[in-house]
Amino acid sequence: MFAVADPRVHRNTPLHRLTKIEELSGRRVREPPTAMALYLACLADALQATGRRQLVTDSARLAPTRR
Repeated sequence: MFAVADPRVHRNTPLHRLTKIEELSGRRVREPPTAMALYLACLADALQATGRRQLVTDSARLAPTRR
C-alpha cells in the first residue's frame, strides 16, 4: 500500500499517521476522491509556502523521465 523511502520507518507508521489524519479531519483519507483533495490541498499549501519556482523544480526532479 505504501512505499517508504526510509527503511528505518516501521511499516505501521504511515498507517498510524493516516488513521490520525482521518480522526482529526473526520474524512476517510483512504478513499480516492478524498485522498486527491487532500493531496491538492497539501500541494496548494506547499506552493504558497515555498513559491512557484521551488515547487516546479521539485516536481520536475520527481517526475519520471521518458526514454
